[in-house]
Amino acid sequence: MENEFYGFNYQPDWYDLDLGGSCGVHSLSHALNLLGIPNTIDDIKIKCRYISIKDGFFSNGTDEKGIIAGIKKYGCNPIINDNYNVEKSKSFLEKNISLGYPVIMWVNWDEDEEDTGHWLVCGGRYKNKYVIIDSAPAEDETELIDLYTWEELKNRCVWYDNEHDEGYYGFYFIAIESNQTPSCVKQMNKLFTSLSEDEDLREWWGYYLNDLLEVCDYNYGGSIQISDLIKKHFNSVTQLLSFWFADIDENDLEYELNNYLIVAEAYKLSVNKKEEALISISSSLAGTLIY
Repeated sequence: MENEFYGFNYQPDWYDLDLGGSCGVHSLSHALNLLGIPNTIDDIKIKCRYISIKDGFFSNGTDEKGIIAGIKKYGCNPIINDNYNVEKSKSFLEKNISLGYPVIMWVNWDEDEEDTGHWLVCGGRYKNKYVIIDSAPAEDETELIDLYTWEELKNRCVWYDNEHDEGYYGFYFIAIESNQTPSCVKQMNKLFTSLSEDEDLREWWGYYLNDLLEVCDYNYGGSIQISDLIKKHFNSVTQLLSFWFADIDENDLEYELNNYLIVAEAYKLSVNKKEEALISISSSLAGTLIY
């Protein structure tokens, strides 16, 4: 799936010669998805100067310079937090997710002096916790999308100089600002349950997003919301497509159309012409299940 629109996915095993150690690549991909920017892993690998294991076994992956370069190449603005101050870093995180900006975070992995670090993304808030998207969760974590308290996040930012060191806090965060695209970061309180529980929705998120952006011609926040159109015509669309495409199960149609609805609501995507939008959505839905 490297050259296909990417969703929210775990990264391959570390020993994968092409994508091992690709937490930086995946973090940027996930952050761009949150900002409503469809992307492919192949493209991100190039833009953020990813080095594969087969090309550099002892220096593979993506560093902060590569991620910042990739952010800029996607037309976004990186905002950096690089300090040892707990309160300033928490305020930075809170401020940027409140503005709808995802935050890529550099965190510990082994929690010892040999720790080489790891990239993950904060994608918003759910109730009183932070939504974390981690393509390679630590051994005691299992979920791609999980919830952290600030205390838990803070502990992932402890670093060690030697085996006798008690550790120190070091915070390196990159918020991604984009004023030209929608963002679902502010919607995470509504979105978290669907996104965390449905693996297929996560995996194919990039396709749903790209289809809907084509339908709405990259409009968002307007008066005619795609989500309202889908809700209003949900039954008629699924019933008609089920009639004309007898091989497609109506339950599958309902599931796929509901996924389009979730994505459309997440970004508040809008259209100018209702009829054309309904035709396009129906065509995309049929295409999804036929091909």
